[in-house]
Amino acid sequence: MNKKFLKYGTPFLALIIVSGALVIYSNFKLETTEYTIENESIPKSFDGFKLVQISDLHNASFGESNRNLLEIIEAEKPDAVFVTGDSIDRFRTDIDVPIELIESILKICDVYFIIGNHELGADNNAYFKFIDTLTEMGVFVLKDSDAYIERDNEKIQIIGLNDASNYKAIYNDDFKVNLTDTINKLDDENCFSILLSHHPELFPEYSSTNIDLVFSGHAHGGQFRLPFIGGVVAPEQGLFPKYDAGVFTENNTTMIVSRGLGNSIIPVRINNSPEVVVVTIKTVD
Repeated sequence: MNKKFLKYGTPFLALIIVSGALVIYSNFKLETTEYTIENESIPKSFDGFKLVQISDLHNASFGESNRNLLEIIEAEKPDAVFVTGDSIDRFRTDIDVPIELIESILKICDVYFIIGNHELGADNNAYFKFIDTLTEMGVFVLKDSDAYIERDNEKIQIIGLNDASNYKAIYNDDFKVNLTDTINKLDDENCFSILLSHHPELFPEYSSTNIDLVFSGHAHGGQFRLPFIGGVVAPEQGLFPKYDAGVFTENNTTMIVSRGLGNSIIPVRINNSPEVVVVTIKTVD
């Protein structure tokens, strides 16, 4: 073997191997991100109410039967779990993975579920079997509908939107108007309202309503994250997306965007570990 290669090539090759191993490891290293949301509309009986969000699973498994993910959720002792779309992947649909996961979460607390573009684009047989199974299990499947969580005669409202792709297909150029119209019709102005909607790029529409808090996903954290810059690319937002991950506030609405858990078309993340979001809501005296 060439001595020059041994001197210079071997360290370079070792660096590539180590870097590749770190990238692979980071794609399965779960991170927990915690937020506290304060709002004067939150009832006193909900002060300290804890919500866990998981998003964009895409059939991924973290340990056998998603044991590693479940351990994180269980340790948080949440009062409710939000599943905000793309639990399955339309290119390699395996509904058993998310069903097994959600079935286990139901032993911890209630689950509120919305569909994403991958559920919407999946084979019809898989889609209907998935949704029907979740409903039979006792999951709150929200498709342009709402549910209430009650404590001590006080309540908060959870609204779940159908995937925005469905609105685009039906309403074409007017889909944003119809989207906000649906939100306004469902929104209960008498209590703290939480919106579950898969698409963060529609935040200007969400914030034009009276919704207090939004949970979203879809952007995968920008897939590749650069220091001081953030995500590189996201669906519907293109390069350097504005709503890639984290907390955004506009008007009186706050949106939390999860980096998600799994991958789809782009099979790898860089500097962007899978994320479990934990939110504690606090009342303001």
